Order: sequence, then C-alpha cells, then structure tokens
Amino acid sequence: MEGAASASFETPLVVTDATPDQWRLVEPLGYHSNRDAFTVPPGYVTNFASVPRFRRYTKATVLHDYLCDAAGDGVARRQ
Repeated sequence: MEGAASASFETPLVVTDATPDQWRLVEPLGYHSNRDAFTVPPGYVTNFASVPRFRRYTKATVLHDYLCDAAGDGVARRQ
C-alpha cells in the first residue's frame, strides 16, 4: 500500500516478575507510529491485559495498560 505509514515497537520487552500475576518492566518500552511516540517507563507493572505471556500482541498489551493508567484523568499524553 503506497504511502502507508509504519508503526513499530522500537525496543525489546524486558520484564521481571512483580507478583504471581503481574510483571515489571526492567527497560523502557518504546513505540513509534507515523504520528505519535510513546514510552512505557521502567518500573511500570502490567498484567499483560490478562492474556498469556509472550504472545503476538504482548508489547501492545503493555502499551495499552500503560496508556489506560496514564490517562486516569482522561488524557493520554504524547511525547
């Protein structure tokens, strides 16, 4: 598709167990699209949206969880 922008995660997903059902980011998780860039900071705790770990959409679930938490006031902020 000509002119289609690409979106991608720019960093690997590096986590450690935080609790039996949650994981803590060890390194920042960066995502960039044609319009926006987001970084999930190290230390953020996720439950991987309650899906099994390390599947096709695992990085997207971490970004989703973070943006939902960060938008507690209804505003997700771009970098």
